[in-house]
Amino acid sequence: RLPTRGNYCDIGPGISHKTEAIKRYLKGATVSEIAMIMAHHHRSIERYLDDFCMVISGHVNDKFSVTRLSRTLRISEKLVREYIDLYKQLQKDPDCQLRLQQILARIEELFNRTQKNNRRRQ
Repeated sequence: RLPTRGNYCDIGPGISHKTEAIKRYLKGATVSEIAMIMAHHHRSIERYLDDFCMVISGHVNDKFSVTRLSRTLRISEKLVREYIDLYKQLQKDPDCQLRLQQILARIEELFNRTQKNNRRRQ
């Protein structure tokens, strides 16, 4: 997937309700419910979640800058900031604790999947 100007500058069809989808997920909605409500494909919602996980992992665990996360993940700096702000806003919300724990488990799964794929390429 090649990054486009729209990915970096938040223009065109590249950005569409991603933060809202993540917020709904953290508040307890299922991927299927979010996809139906927002008229998005469930794979798109899953991709938003994966990107959110990678942003949070890179920000919290590795202290990567917004610019580095944006370039590495091929998403806009604005979206990276929105995800970080959303995480900070909801990490103390008791209604979001279960889903945040699931997000942390998802980060571990994504990390393991990435390592496995990297070993296959060698």
